[in-house]
Amino acid sequence: KWPLEDLTWKQICGAVAKIYKRGQRGLVKTINDPEPENFHAWRKRVKDLWYQLRILQPLNRVVLTEMAHDAEVLGELLGREHDFDFLWARLERESGDEALRDELACLQKLIRKQGKRLRTNALELGRRLYAEPAKAFAKRISIFVGKRKVR
Repeated sequence: KWPLEDLTWKQICGAVAKIYKRGQRGLVKTINDPEPENFHAWRKRVKDLWYQLRILQPLNRVVLTEMAHDAEVLGELLGREHDFDFLWARLERESGDEALRDELACLQKLIRKQGKRLRTNALELGRRLYAEPAKAFAKRISIFVGKRKVR
């Protein structure tokens, strides 16, 4: 159980800003060093934001549903990218098998192409989702949900 009796909107917005800021940092790190582990770590932060937006969604379904959807789509793109990276590594381990060389080369070419597309789309959506300062994002959320009692 989580005690909600003394929870304020200021605390909720602070938590949203903190999670959003972590996602921004993940995006910047991924842009600067687009290694698979950075995409995967960023995905975790994106999903944290998605969970928070889903919790707040009933307070303003029109706006927060759309925002949550964007976070969900971004998480899915990053998840698929991670799956392709995992598959690539698996195929690398099998690359010594001469009987499969041509098939593996074709698969790797497709994976590389699809992975690049997923990374490009994820970075584009991520730049839009994380475009504003964390405090401004939290302020916008507070405006969307209004000053409500938590209880």
